[in-house]
Amino acid sequence: MVETGEVIVAMAAAETTAIDRCLSDPYFSSSCMDTQNSNSMAKKMVLIVIPGTVLGVLLYAGYLWNQRATVPEVSDLPPIEANAHNGLSYQNLLENSISFARAVQYAKDRNFPLAREYYEKAKLETTDPTAHGIIMFQMAILIGDEGKYLESVDALKEIIAKADTTSPVTRAYAFLEMGLLFYKYADNAITDRIFAGDVYYKKLRDDDVKVTYRHLFEESARLYPLSLSELRIADWYVNEVTLAEKKEKVLDPAKRPEYEKIIGDSLIAADADLVRIQNLPSEYARYGLPALLRKAIIVGKLNAIGNGSLGPVDTSFDKALNAYATRPGADGYVRYHYADALSNQPGEIPVAKIRTLLSPLYDQKEVYKTSSVLSFLKNERANVLNVKKDIVKLAKIDPKFKELLMSYGWKSSDF
Repeated sequence: MVETGEVIVAMAAAETTAIDRCLSDPYFSSSCMDTQNSNSMAKKMVLIVIPGTVLGVLLYAGYLWNQRATVPEVSDLPPIEANAHNGLSYQNLLENSISFARAVQYAKDRNFPLAREYYEKAKLETTDPTAHGIIMFQMAILIGDEGKYLESVDALKEIIAKADTTSPVTRAYAFLEMGLLFYKYADNAITDRIFAGDVYYKKLRDDDVKVTYRHLFEESARLYPLSLSELRIADWYVNEVTLAEKKEKVLDPAKRPEYEKIIGDSLIAADADLVRIQNLPSEYARYGLPALLRKAIIVGKLNAIGNGSLGPVDTSFDKALNAYATRPGADGYVRYHYADALSNQPGEIPVAKIRTLLSPLYDQKEVYKTSSVLSFLKNERANVLNVKKDIVKLAKIDPKFKELLMSYGWKSSDF
């Protein structure tokens, strides 16, 4: 039993773990190893200490979230996908295929028919297997962005199955995207579609849906340590530790060092991958920005139990909110999670700030009409993600937010 005030220092042998991951897949071991070696020069140490039964994790960080000047330039890092099959990377396709570049732009503009047309043209213009995998992946997530998430799952599973012709990085993104679809739409039909049929997927399924999706993100990270996959993994373990600290869940003390190490490993790997994508606009917009949000959520959970070692809640969430500022309507999830984090901090609840954060969701409905946060709020009435109580708490703080929920089918009895 760990006494109050003790500090367990879990030396996050995350560099070793990251290298082990590299060695586990021959398709990208050389590239991955070079990336790990490049990042090692910029490692920093951060100590997380949680009061009570203590979470002490000595983290080496690929770069600090607020000190990017200390990290190597992206140009110093190897082009991961190009090394995977001696093929083309996403960025190379974007720069050298007019059809692919047009498809990406049409997808951003939500002109789905034209995006699909030009992805098909791009696919016909190359025989490179890696390029084909990237194009098929983009078409799969396009289907999901259209709201056809079950069809998107089928397309993503098809990409994952093509291990002989699709790079590990693309397959890692496919696993990640399936998990993100569930968390965007909170629809159990997505879970049934992903984990039905194939014995491989059935083995990943758990009675606890959050464990099920942690398994999915771990499959993604096994192929390549993508920042958002790693942060989703870290978030699950942080959640277990914080629930134990709040006496809402029992955690076997023997498991705590293991959890601490996994948190440290995942945060390190996430930082390293963000170095890779920070100067890749399309990739950073889709995965880097949500990674900032997920990191802020982790910071919020730690601060809620009195641990501010990763910085204040406001600092992390303001960084995420500002990062989304150029994309009208895309900050819906940031606003919801920011408000939720503030509602769970010690001391007096900042009612005015929470209402200010939520107000665009109901005052600017036209701007947010395509935001997946609205689908999440609508579907979570069924408590699919077990966060209905958090939404109800915000509804009690902000009556207009409650009205918004009721316009999406919530009933008075839900509150």
